[in-house]
Amino acid sequence: MMTPLKSVSVLVVDDNPLVRDLVAKGMEPHCEVTTASDGADALLHAVDHPPDLIICDYKMPGLDGRQLYEKLRGREQTRNIPFIFVASRGDIEEKLRPLVDGVEDFITKPFFLKDLVRLAKKVVDRVHL
Repeated sequence: MMTPLKSVSVLVVDDNPLVRDLVAKGMEPHCEVTTASDGADALLHAVDHPPDLIICDYKMPGLDGRQLYEKLRGREQTRNIPFIFVASRGDIEEKLRPLVDGVEDFITKPFFLKDLVRLAKKVVDRVHL
C-alpha cells in the first residue's frame, strides 16, 4: 500500500458540484485537492497557490476552461501548470485540440472516474519526481 503523495496539489474546476466532488474524491488518495466552482474562482486559487495540476471542465458559465487556461498561460508563475480538460468529444475536436497547445490530456465526457484518476495520477507521479 503506497502512502498518498500529499506534497502534490491538484485543482479540480467544475461548475457541476456532483462532478467536482466525484473527481476530488477520486484524486484525494493521491494528492492534495482543492476545488473551484468556476473559472474565476479557479484563477484566483491558481494565482495565489499555483497547483501542480489542474483538472478543468471546459464548459462553464463566465470564464470557461479555455479562457482560464489562456489566462494562466499568460502569467509567469502559472505558465507551466499541466492541464487536463474534461469536455464533450465535439468540443475537444472542434474547439480545444486545435487551439490549446501544451495540454496534458483531454478526457471525453461522460468519463469513467477511474480513467480520469489514472491519467491524472500519471501527471501527479511525474510532477512528484
